[in-house]
Amino acid sequence: MVTGCNRDEPQKAGVAPAVPAATAQEQVPDGEALFKQYCSSCHPDGGNASDPKRTLHGSVLKSNRITTPEDIRQDHAQSPVAHDQV
Repeated sequence: MVTGCNRDEPQKAGVAPAVPAATAQEQVPDGEALFKQYCSSCHPDGGNASDPKRTLHGSVLKSNRITTPEDIRQDHAQSPVAHDQV
């Protein structure tokens, strides 16, 4: 069974949440926690439960012209699998 990604409070498009400046090392654990919370059920180990050819591995993302976080959001919005706004 494939379920959509979830988010307790969807963000408004084009509005970035206020985040204090942090070093890259400080951001990694937060990004990892967010991925585990919202994405890992459909993307275990960077895979893709609904479409194994469209994983989150770097070479696959690049071949699908996904190079920025905005690209990921746009791809999610166009995905045939139901997603809440990510």
